[in-house]
Amino acid sequence: MPITFYSKPEALEYIRQQQEDGHLSKLEHLGGSKYQVTLLGTIKDYEASAKGLYRPESGEIVLPHHASTRIRLHELGHKKYEHETGILKMSKLAEQEIEAESFAYEKMGKPVDYRVAIPAIALLVGIFEKTEDEALDIIGEVLKQKEIQFTNVEREKLEHFMDELREK
Repeated sequence: MPITFYSKPEALEYIRQQQEDGHLSKLEHLGGSKYQVTLLGTIKDYEASAKGLYRPESGEIVLPHHASTRIRLHELGHKKYEHETGILKMSKLAEQEIEAESFAYEKMGKPVDYRVAIPAIALLVGIFEKTEDEALDIIGEVLKQKEIQFTNVEREKLEHFMDELREK
């Protein structure tokens, strides 16, 4: 159940407290000084479903034994770029995921294209409950900043991917 706050500092403090208790939260600006916080589940639940994790506080990369080379390189990319965790804007989260996935693609000799946004989409839509349009707008901006081609054709391909993600 969402909780409404009438100042951003109060909402952020609530999110920090929830993180300390092991919960993921989503912050939405409702206009003016009104903010809404929605609890999304526990960090342990997210970690259990993740294919790999980088823990910046310890520098540790946690992977299941069956992790693919791409996943291993993706998590190494997070470590290389010293990505942070905690309260992040969705655009910053997407940027970190795209950087880590780009690192993996480069190391595997694959062309860096719109597909590096797939892990970011999975987080934005699957975990943080962004709509397809919201996620694609965030992704589009990050890809443009990174000078990765993102035309309507690539957008449609990612929309198709999200349709398949929602069906699962």
